[in-house]
Amino acid sequence: MTAHAQLKSWLILQDSMTALQMLGKAVGNPNAGKDVSVLWIAAVTMLRAAGHTLEKIDAANNPEVKRLLKEAWPHWKKARLFQLSEGYRNKTLKEYDFGWDHVSGT
Repeated sequence: MTAHAQLKSWLILQDSMTALQMLGKAVGNPNAGKDVSVLWIAAVTMLRAAGHTLEKIDAANNPEVKRLLKEAWPHWKKARLFQLSEGYRNKTLKEYDFGWDHVSGT
């Protein structure tokens, strides 16, 4: 078993990837309807849960993970991808705003 496979956050990240793959298929399907918004929320929520679990569970139980996270966090927080994903997460989960009409899918 690899080291990252022992991390609880890794399990959540794997599920997040599954949700993102399903979302990718749903976006291209004109019959997907509400599946897109449901899968979007699932993916955003699981990605947030992975980060939270990495910090609160995995780092708390593994000094090496804690050290690496402490080193990486300042760089990750400045990254454009992090800023973009945090904005989408906040709009979606705190305001239920998808950036598109999630009722009709447009």
